[in-house]
Amino acid sequence: MALNDVLDAEFKALGWNRQPYVLGETLGTPLDSYLKGDFERSGVYVEVEFGNTASLFRDLFKFQVAGRSGIGKVGVLVVVTAAVARLFDSNVATYEQGVNLLPYMNIGLALPTVVVGLDIVDWAPIEERYWEMYQIATANGVECHSFELVRGTDDPTPPVPADPLTAKD
Repeated sequence: MALNDVLDAEFKALGWNRQPYVLGETLGTPLDSYLKGDFERSGVYVEVEFGNTASLFRDLFKFQVAGRSGIGKVGVLVVVTAAVARLFDSNVATYEQGVNLLPYMNIGLALPTVVVGLDIVDWAPIEERYWEMYQIATANGVECHSFELVRGTDDPTPPVPADPLTAKD
């Protein structure tokens, strides 16, 4: 995905370590593990997730391991908002899911975790490109939904509810 490539280049340009182990070291040697994060710098671990919702749990587990191993200080989970996820595929991890899940994960997370949601500020270029693709698809006999339906403007994403663990009645 192009967005992954852009973020990878930006983090690399800023001096972040790519694909760091989340288990720390034993006698100065990284532990042999498949558990690698996306980026790390000074104990801040970043996971970028544009995949399936199940991957969200794996990312949070990596934060848990990094915290318990003593090498992680803060976890940052970068995902898209639900509105953007509708353009990708179904069951994509979203900001709203991460924020709603985080209070329940605090029972096991060993380091502070922040969820960052990437959203689109200007939908006009995306809508313009969508209608171009729509015309090509319908000209070839493919039935397509309107941009409004795909975008979800007829079914807006509900706001993130208050933290259920701290909300007052």
